[in-house]
Amino acid sequence: MKKPSSRTMTYLCLALLLVLAGIFYLVNRNTGVQASDDPLSVGMVERWNAALPAGFSKESAEHIADGRGYSFAKLTYEKDVADILAKWETPAADMQARFDAVIDAQLADASTTQADAALIETARPTLDESWVCFSLQSEDDPNDVILLAYQSATHVMIVAEQQK
Repeated sequence: MKKPSSRTMTYLCLALLLVLAGIFYLVNRNTGVQASDDPLSVGMVERWNAALPAGFSKESAEHIADGRGYSFAKLTYEKDVADILAKWETPAADMQARFDAVIDAQLADASTTQADAALIETARPTLDESWVCFSLQSEDDPNDVILLAYQSATHVMIVAEQQK
């Protein structure tokens, strides 16, 4: 049997590298998490340095301008995103009260329309062990808070934000 030439070996190594690079690209493209370019997510990046995963439809009542106001959104994802929410936990004992406080403040705010109030009341979460939650609070102003809750069974995420 004739030994392959160094040129043949070089071509075989390059071909193998191209195949491996193609496989790596396909795997990362299919499992990589893309941040949403939705205005809600863009605003979260600006205010909280955190983005929402892409792939959702949205119903929202957003009234944040000049760093003040409220935002409430019900996001319904096309597929389950629980696997990318590694730092999220089942609701802490005070999480329902925290959601209710932000939601009630938004409902009482003069900028909340009747349509927004109806959406908020309809989508208001009742947190139990089927939800996972995450929250952030501003270091500069403890009244600035964002609360997120995700229910894997329904692919629904609720976002409630307060900026004072």
